[in-house]
Amino acid sequence: NFVDINLFKPVKKKNKIPILFWVGRLTPVKGVDVLIKIMQAILKQKKVFLQIAGNGPDEKRLHQLVKDYKLEKNVQFLGSLDHNTQLPKVMANTNIFVSPSLSGFTLIEAAACGLPIIAADIEWTNEIIKNFETGILVKHNSEKELVNAILKLVENPTLVKKIGNGARKLVENQLSLDSWKKRELEIYKKAMIEKVWNFMEKFAA
Repeated sequence: NFVDINLFKPVKKKNKIPILFWVGRLTPVKGVDVLIKIMQAILKQKKVFLQIAGNGPDEKRLHQLVKDYKLEKNVQFLGSLDHNTQLPKVMANTNIFVSPSLSGFTLIEAAACGLPIIAADIEWTNEIIKNFETGILVKHNSEKELVNAILKLVENPTLVKKIGNGARKLVENQLSLDSWKKRELEIYKKAMIEKVWNFMEKFAA
């Protein structure tokens, strides 16, 4: 997989209050309800906003959950965002990407935007996220670990910058289109060299 690093890229933040961000299909397996529930615990210590982008079958329940927890002032549903025109700008202007459960390509896009990522320690995710280098790994759907990780970043802007820079460098070096092309070319070169070498061996014999 690769991401367009000219489309998804860091921008200078103007947020006075940190913005947590999640994007994807609103289904129970994504753990967005867990993210909403922990907002109460976080707001007792630090003021933050949570932006949720996407739609899906769990949308109505999640809206009701926000009302039940009286979080309307701190949780915003953005709906579906155009991937090429809206999502890169919205994502880049947030501060921390959080994924309590299953997540997909959005992890790479968040990293390209220079966002520190808090994500569930599950297969594939832990191939992208290295603890305190490109993000923070937490136990799958663990409310306690999510709260601790979010507060650790919110209270430490220097760490946010360090991890965010690490995430961006990872994408530039391994997950950009240019890096993907280089890997593919190396594969083709090796295959061609092996084929030529085998031919020469047969010819020499």
